[in-house]
Amino acid sequence: MSEEVIAWPDQQQRERNKAGFLAKRAGKGPRSIIGCVDGCLVEINTPSESAHSYFNRKKFPSLILQGI
Repeated sequence: MSEEVIAWPDQQQRERNKAGFLAKRAGKGPRSIIGCVDGCLVEINTPSESAHSYFNRKKFPSLILQGI
């Protein structure tokens, strides 16, 4: 399943990605960017074990969802 969800871009897609990132920055910045990573905090009920380990910088219990 991972091959269906996560795929490395082919050469054409990499070139389109690079051009898109450069266009967003008016041609300034790194010239080799072909993708990006982002994440968000998903609020959860506080677990009974190691509850302190789940609190984030915003002071609520969460897990980190990271996407490529």
